[in-house]
Amino acid sequence: MNTKQILLSLIVISWLLLGCKKKEETIPALMVPTNYDTSTFSADVADILSAQTSFRTNVVLEMQKGRTQGNLVNRTTLAAGYDAIKSFSTPYYRNLIEKTGGFFDQIVEASQGTDTIDFTSAFPKSTGGVGATSISNGRGVGYLYTKHAVETEQLIEKGSFGAIMYNQATQILRKPDLTLRDVNRAMQFLGMHPTFPNGLGTGNNVDRFVAVYAARRDNADERDGKGYYTLIKENFLRLQAALKAGSRYNADRDDAINKIIEYAEKALAATAINYVKHDFQKNAVNKNDSRVLARTKHSWSEGVGFLLGLKTVQHKKITDAQIDELISILKANENGTATAYTFFGSNSELAKLDEFTRKLQNIYGFTSAQIERFARNDVNDRASRMRLAVLNEE
Repeated sequence: MNTKQILLSLIVISWLLLGCKKKEETIPALMVPTNYDTSTFSADVADILSAQTSFRTNVVLEMQKGRTQGNLVNRTTLAAGYDAIKSFSTPYYRNLIEKTGGFFDQIVEASQGTDTIDFTSAFPKSTGGVGATSISNGRGVGYLYTKHAVETEQLIEKGSFGAIMYNQATQILRKPDLTLRDVNRAMQFLGMHPTFPNGLGTGNNVDRFVAVYAARRDNADERDGKGYYTLIKENFLRLQAALKAGSRYNADRDDAINKIIEYAEKALAATAINYVKHDFQKNAVNKNDSRVLARTKHSWSEGVGFLLGLKTVQHKKITDAQIDELISILKANENGTATAYTFFGSNSELAKLDEFTRKLQNIYGFTSAQIERFARNDVNDRASRMRLAVLNEE
């Protein structure tokens, strides 16, 4: 190669390098607004809201009738309410609810028990009934339990938070062609109101479902002193902004999606710890107080529901095998013949629940400080601080 050819080659290489540099673009940081764009929200989520309303009105409120001694739960009403939303559920959990002898049959049968349940005497009972925490007009009022001391209401309602609400939100967010309409629908499934009341809304501007419990765990100090509700909110704002800004911000889009899914699941797991460790494990030692046991067994049932509902959901961190192991530690199962009443009054049995908390801590990377924070309901704490601030101003 002669000198002329060498010079020509160098010129070509320099030109190519300069061309590459010119093509490199510095992308400005994504501008994230402080308010969520709700211009199409209502129209985008109308069908979901209708199904959720039917679930709450005809399933949840119908089940809660059974909390008062002598009130029967109507299976036809339950089925009609569930029909509106069950297509969104995992097939696994839908079967647990609807099958012969399943959760609907169990709660209806429990409501036919005419006596209140004495939690200080042996289980299983001959029938289900109300575990009374108080008496009103001569009737026990509390929570409706099966003869095996399972509050099936919580398995149906809280289980559906995972099997329906979280399940649908994550499926939508993982769509390869995600749209702004999809983001609205994912938010609605999680129950997060687009004005972000963080558990303190009024009227129609309230959070529901998963968002309620993310708000209660907004003291989690997961990152930068923030809890799960605030972090989910920030990433919905970021996700909407990234989609509006175009493909240059796909990295922001993808990271926001990952974080919404992560924090929503952590909120459910943290709430299971709240109910099991900080209530049931703490209070079920009171074997001679039926009212305390009836109340704290309600917490156990919520913990079971929050975890069992995540089983077979695709886009989650916890595995189905880990869920099975945790449910076993709680002495629960899928068919309603739980033996968790053997925890009552037994320090040695209750101590075994430490393993429940340790396993969830390892799965999700919770710190010891976070585990203790989960004992608090941050919505109540913030409301108390607000009331105190008002009093101080007066």
